[in-house]
Amino acid sequence: MVTRQRIALLLTGLVVLTGIAAVPASEVPSSPCAGATERCTASIRVPLNWADPDSPRLSIPYVWLPHRDREEASAGTILGLQGGPDQVADPGSVKEFTTALGSTLADHDLLIVERRGFGESTAWKCPELTVHDPATITACANQPQGRYDNTAQRVADIDAVRVVLGLDRLILYGNSYGSVDGPAYAARYPRHTAAAILDSPNDPLDARTGFAQGMDFPHIQAAQLATVPVPCARSVTCRVLPGTARGRVEQLVTRLRAHPDPRVSLQGLNSVLAYRMPWTAQQLNGAAAAYLAGDKAPLRRLVSVAGPPPGQQDPDPMLRMHPPAYLAYFCNDSEFHFDRSAGAAQRRKQLADYRRTHPERPMTTAEAFGRYGAYEDWCANWTTGVVDPPVPTAARYPDIPVLTIAGTLDAGAVSSARQLAARFGKRGQTLVVPFGTHAGSLTPSIYRPCVDAAIRSFITAPRRPVTDHCSGENFRALGRFPRGAMDWPATAYYTAADAVAPFNPNNAFGPSEVPGLRGGTITHRDNRVTLNEDRFLPGTAVSGTVELTGDGTAHARLRTAGHRIELSWRPWVARETVRLRGTADGRPFSSVLPRTS
Repeated sequence: MVTRQRIALLLTGLVVLTGIAAVPASEVPSSPCAGATERCTASIRVPLNWADPDSPRLSIPYVWLPHRDREEASAGTILGLQGGPDQVADPGSVKEFTTALGSTLADHDLLIVERRGFGESTAWKCPELTVHDPATITACANQPQGRYDNTAQRVADIDAVRVVLGLDRLILYGNSYGSVDGPAYAARYPRHTAAAILDSPNDPLDARTGFAQGMDFPHIQAAQLATVPVPCARSVTCRVLPGTARGRVEQLVTRLRAHPDPRVSLQGLNSVLAYRMPWTAQQLNGAAAAYLAGDKAPLRRLVSVAGPPPGQQDPDPMLRMHPPAYLAYFCNDSEFHFDRSAGAAQRRKQLADYRRTHPERPMTTAEAFGRYGAYEDWCANWTTGVVDPPVPTAARYPDIPVLTIAGTLDAGAVSSARQLAARFGKRGQTLVVPFGTHAGSLTPSIYRPCVDAAIRSFITAPRRPVTDHCSGENFRALGRFPRGAMDWPATAYYTAADAVAPFNPNNAFGPSEVPGLRGGTITHRDNRVTLNEDRFLPGTAVSGTVELTGDGTAHARLRTAGHRIELSWRPWVARETVRLRGTADGRPFSSVLPRTS
């Protein structure tokens, strides 16, 4: 257990704040934020390797937000653990947590500790790092921080901040990769953990080894395929498609291998499967069935939006967005099919041998990512030999109240959330959000207020069961894409409905422009969708605008085939039919149409 005295020995005694002198090393370190009544930002000096008091020092910033109601004592401290792995003590992350926690911050403090290797923590660089050259990965890993940028060291940093702030117990709130940090801290510092909220735990920690699972492509592919049938099960037109959702994807892979399509590569198809957006979930099953039946336009459009541009399959830009610590955490925290103590060449051979004896289906890693591979290929060259998993192999999770959260459209999150809650004992519970996507408590959506309310309720009364029934279900999956003639009011509606679908309010992120299904363009800006010669049906162009209002109504003014049409409907409703009203060339009409044609 890390005690206050142990911190004093390990740290240099420096707590850095602009304009404040260093605390002498002979004194027990304390934080200038400990008595703060307003937001305070400071830094702490910690050892590169917590097992070696003489190792070089890193500077770890943190943000302290004391509770607002100064008339009352603090009801506890919430530790915000943002995902990534990426920078966490930045203004954006702080705002996301304060928005989610809302009223609980009246009597609870909020602490956010920077993840070592990111932001203004002691960062490091590998300017030559490229997946094109395995030697550059190994060279980067051999830098001092290459070995010690991992979750085991990170949670020790967090506990050092806890000590200098004079805190006893923390309420952990981890999101995405922060759901690796949360269990790691709870298992290593159980006496200082009061409760935990873990949102979107996509990287489950192996109960035997303590390392994260799920970063290798076979795990990722299996989780992605498991989400494909979810929206289809709720749609009449999607349920009647021939075969199964997984079977359609497998048939697509077989078809594309035999008959390569320059506009739908296997890499592009994998990108669509990985694209965690409601629009993809709405259209993928119907688009796959259409492609297999000879209509290639729907799937080609999905790939054009979700996938990399043809000829630009290079994964390097993704790595260039982050410091090398991004790769360090994945490689140091995760379990792959090679020996951690082996050299790079032997690791690569072990990985190749495993793939030979465990065929990847329906796609191989090379098909999905190209010849430069995925995380397991890159991490085979990250030869730090780290054997310190996020959760020690002998550790047990404390019996504390735990709330895990997962959306059914978030690949692998639901099963991981349930397993994780169960590991904490009888007081673990899971909030499953139908049609929810990733990081539902911190990203804008129509169901975020419900999830945030459940979190606040849990913080206020962690022993009380969470009863909120949150749902992100606001669409019906498409079963087919019409190609025949329709009357022009129906043509206008289906074209407009298709145009607004990519901009579902449950999108955590998304495009601002997409192509029309069979020609033209669709753009979105400031709640206005503009159709420019948009062709949803072959040969029939529709132009105009759709205003998306705050009450969930769409108001369209369109032109097609020489006619002027005004329509109003509610696009974000999970029903099989839509009640339509409007005018056609100035004449009022109303009708009920199938929502999925």
